[in-house]
Amino acid sequence: SPQLGRPATDASNVLYNVIVHWTLLSTFPRKGEPKTEPPPRTKTTKMLRLLASLLAIAAIAATADAERSVGKYTLEVEHSGQCLQISSDGDEKPVRQNPQACSGDDKGAVWELVQKRSGRGFSYKLKVTPGQVTTCLAVLKGSTRDKAAVVHEKACNGANSDWKLERKGDGFILRAVHSGQCLHVKDASQKNNFVVLQGSECDGDHFIWKLKRQRR
Repeated sequence: SPQLGRPATDASNVLYNVIVHWTLLSTFPRKGEPKTEPPPRTKTTKMLRLLASLLAIAAIAATADAERSVGKYTLEVEHSGQCLQISSDGDEKPVRQNPQACSGDDKGAVWELVQKRSGRGFSYKLKVTPGQVTTCLAVLKGSTRDKAAVVHEKACNGANSDWKLERKGDGFILRAVHSGQCLHVKDASQKNNFVVLQGSECDGDHFIWKLKRQRR
């Protein structure tokens, strides 16, 4: 399963270096202390340390929203054992469950999870590339309506294609960031090729998805 909560960048190490550099800079004379002229090499070293600290701070700010792939997965819904699959190529096309999609052989059922910071935690884009074009799992037209259709779309840049992953039993609940509703199979059906929707209930094994890593 994906490494939830793992930062998109190694900001902690950068911050540590900032603190170290700042501590070293404390050798500057304090207010009221006599000022002495240090050798040229010492002044240069201090200026370089200050510059390194400023650059480290800038790096943290610049990469706060950076995206990072955490791998490719099939998504198996718990109630039926079928896997999430696009119905066809194109834009804003339905997404469904399919029993043939769990092998990892169908590129239309292998989803790349791309992590990014979202508030105090993380959200994910679920990207699929069956051919030349990459699309993302998204709620159609950014709807906040209960039982709105979930599709795959080319845009990949809206909050309607951002998902929170919340641990539930052996799997995850996928919650749409823009609506707070959850991905599930319509009517909890076990029939092949039934579509997926967002729903406000977020309860039941037709809302639970098991992520299985694909290394091919």
